[in-house]
Amino acid sequence: MAEETGLTGLTPVAALGVRDRPHPVTGGPRRTTYVHLTAPPGPARRWTHRVGGGGGDDGLLFACRFTPLPLTAPLADDQDELLGAIDPAWTPPARR
Repeated sequence: MAEETGLTGLTPVAALGVRDRPHPVTGGPRRTTYVHLTAPPGPARRWTHRVGGGGGDDGLLFACRFTPLPLTAPLADDQDELLGAIDPAWTPPARR
């Protein structure tokens, strides 16, 4: 998670699943791994992070944020698709 978000000190709770689908812009292969994590108290609500690690997304700048649950609107690109596996009340509105 540190490579993708810049956050450290996260505690894994459970693996939720893996989805393989084409990237929405390039059409190339993309694998998304979903993990339920807990964060230590006090992280910023919003931050930016430049991806490292030397992979294909090395150098990309991401605007990150924590969003209260349950969601009031679905997240982009189905990034919320497995929230209901953590708590059925967190199933995004478009999936109910």
